[in-house]
Amino acid sequence: MFKIIMKLFCFTMISLFLVSCSSLKSEHYVGEKVPIQEELEEESIWQFEDKVFYVRTIGSEDSATITASALQWNKSKKKYEVEIFQVALTQLEINNSDGSFFLNLKDDKDGLYTIFCLSPSTNEKDMAIFTIDPKVIKKHIQEGKVKAVKEKDGFLLKLTKEELDDYVRKNLNEIFDFSSAGIIKSLKGFKK
Repeated sequence: MFKIIMKLFCFTMISLFLVSCSSLKSEHYVGEKVPIQEELEEESIWQFEDKVFYVRTIGSEDSATITASALQWNKSKKKYEVEIFQVALTQLEINNSDGSFFLNLKDDKDGLYTIFCLSPSTNEKDMAIFTIDPKVIKKHIQEGKVKAVKEKDGFLLKLTKEELDDYVRKNLNEIFDFSSAGIIKSLKGFKK
């Protein structure tokens, strides 16, 4: 199961590049970090639909740094640009169980984490990634359930680390849109 979660982590890193719709951002990552560097080679390659991503793991244990990068075509500049994100796979205990896993992608430009929920697919080889349900987040803001602001591409949570974990823990099944998922596949570099 741990290897599956590790795959999920890597596969979902890719999805950040795909999420141009609603995203959930925070200054903090959800839950506690899960060490995955033992599951990855120093360099690995992942695919989501027609996009390919390069993942690099440097260091070990608590000092490990994992980055994901991809080339994105900039239509206005008519050239490829490199996008780079730091990656944190995390786990949040829910109801005294192992809980759920999350992919947190930190953008170096703004220092914010984009948060995704992860789940292994049925073939135990690929991973599914889930984004938020924007209608639920809007409703929670109006009801005062969460402090957040609407941005052009999603929502920015205005919560402490403890408040973030508590909000996700209590509202996990509402926050994320489990009716649609992206699937990420390992092409090279995942230790089996």
